[in-house]
Amino acid sequence: MSAEQRVALALLLSLAVLAGCKSPPILAVKDSYQEIVYKSRRKGEVAGTAPDGVRREFNCTERRPFELRLENSQLVPTRLKSGREINHRIVYAACTPRDAVQTYPLVRRVLLDGRVLFEDRDNKFEVKPGRWTVDTFVGIPAGASPGMYALEVYFDVRGTAGKKLRQEFEVMN
Repeated sequence: MSAEQRVALALLLSLAVLAGCKSPPILAVKDSYQEIVYKSRRKGEVAGTAPDGVRREFNCTERRPFELRLENSQLVPTRLKSGREINHRIVYAACTPRDAVQTYPLVRRVLLDGRVLFEDRDNKFEVKPGRWTVDTFVGIPAGASPGMYALEVYFDVRGTAGKKLRQEFEVMN
């Protein structure tokens, strides 16, 4: 969290205390904080841990040169009106043969009441060795029904840690 984000959060929390800490002001503080985070993010990728560090961490060797893990998935904001965009951030880590960029399928699904409403499958998602943070923005259609939705994301690859990460978000009127 940047210094600006910490200051903004402190101001928002102070306002909540002054407002009496009732539930709606707390939600307003959370919404305001998430809006600050949302505005600070940009589409693209940022390198984290270098390939050598991930290779040591995962114990990758010439005999076992491949490991891919989806480590984190975040949505901001988690409460929004239809017709807006939501930021989706993933963090993955990989060691690849000869530290080469590889392409693997990355699947994103939007669900409502357990039904898949939308699936985006990027069959050529570029996986780079090391740890990477990737930000994308997903549009919520105007007129989307209010309710609790879920976004599920996973790499569709044999030999990966293979977990699906799931976050919920609320679409309001």
